Amino acid sequence: MKHRASRRNKKEDDAEAKKLEDQKRLEEMRHEEYKAELKLIINNAIAPIIRDLESIKKDVTLVKKGVQTTCRNDLEDLADKAEKQKFLSAYDKQRFESSYQSYHSLGENGVMDAKRDRVLAMPEHKPTTKKKSSKKQLLVE
Repeated sequence: MKHRASRRNKKEDDAEAKKLEDQKRLEEMRHEEYKAELKLIINNAIAPIIRDLESIKKDVTLVKKGVQTTCRNDLEDLADKAEKQKFLSAYDKQRFESSYQSYHSLGENGVMDAKRDRVLAMPEHKPTTKKKSSKKQLLVE
């Protein structure tokens, strides 16, 4: 009788263990299905946002390039003005430096560095030149 009771207990224990294992597998399957459904929901919700962000990124890149080009044109114009005049006013130097800093922060490429140094080193007032006395002035005197 003892053997029969122990076999019955063992069968019951095995059946209980199998039942627990089946429940665990079923729970894991439900969990995986839930995760897959959740991923699908999230992907469907995020996909339009990702497309919008990619579009915005492209637009920002184009705007940055446009602003950088505008800054560079302003820098070139001020540098040409300075080279023709042989000086650049304090106001124009401030404009130059402001444009340079914007240009530089949008993606420096070193093209304007040397030009900046030359322009900022120029005097802020028109150089004075001595007038040559003409022959007429000498004769009058």
